[in-house]
Amino acid sequence: MPRCRKRCGKVMECGHECTRLCHPGECTNCQVEVETNCACTNGMVKVKCMDKHTKNRCDKVCNILMECGHKCTAICHDHYLMPKKCTSKCLKYRVDSCGHLCGRTCHFDSNEKCDALKCLVSTGVFCKCNNIYKYVPCN
Repeated sequence: MPRCRKRCGKVMECGHECTRLCHPGECTNCQVEVETNCACTNGMVKVKCMDKHTKNRCDKVCNILMECGHKCTAICHDHYLMPKKCTSKCLKYRVDSCGHLCGRTCHFDSNEKCDALKCLVSTGVFCKCNNIYKYVPCN
């Protein structure tokens, strides 16, 4: 079957005109560039119409507030695919023991209290004769 060199122009299911050259059969794989919400909803991304439901990722940090109170630091992802483990630092103070900032990786999902964990801070102390100054673990 001979083909002409004109653009097809048939209206596809998505509503766009087919941009391929004249061809037999159905028009599929729309190549028109469209803007769509990215998966994390932080903005819009430009993708081919045929990809608008699958390749809608931006390169921004998610920043959605997680259950633990930290913001998600993962790059654009679907909200129902939130990371299982927060990787932010715990910003609570060890109030019942030394008073230092906890500083460990978020442990919200475990029932560990900051005071029950070993303090990560090193403290400078002099020996009894005051001649030697040394850094030692807080506890």
